[in-house]
Amino acid sequence: MKYILFTVVGSADPIKNAADGGIVHIARCYNPEKIYLCYTKDFYLRASLTAFYLVELFGYNDCENQIELVEISNLGEGAFHRVGACNDFFKSEILSVDNAYNAKKYGEATLLLNLSSGMPSMQSDLYLLGSTLNLKNLSG
Repeated sequence: MKYILFTVVGSADPIKNAADGGIVHIARCYNPEKIYLCYTKDFYLRASLTAFYLVELFGYNDCENQIELVEISNLGEGAFHRVGACNDFFKSEILSVDNAYNAKKYGEATLLLNLSSGMPSMQSDLYLLGSTLNLKNLSG
């Protein structure tokens, strides 16, 4: 089974208290073909560090675009803390990922949504989208 991981980078990523953060744990268990790391401007350093860990621990290759960093922007100051603020951004990204990879490169791949990383409002947005989007191969 092939997997694609769509996740937000949170404060426990890549590691916290000498244990795997959510993203590293999912990568270890599912070994996704492609990982989309969404981050806010304040979390760019954590996103870069998480990508570094994935490359070093699991052999992901930046040159082959196995890890893609996606900045969440243009939502306004403090908007990330409101439920629904990232909904349109996440929906657009998830649909484009699903269309691009299930139609072309990966065939039938399961899209994994990480609901354990990111701010609570972002986790809620991803949960609601995972519950309401009518995607064939979605797991959250």
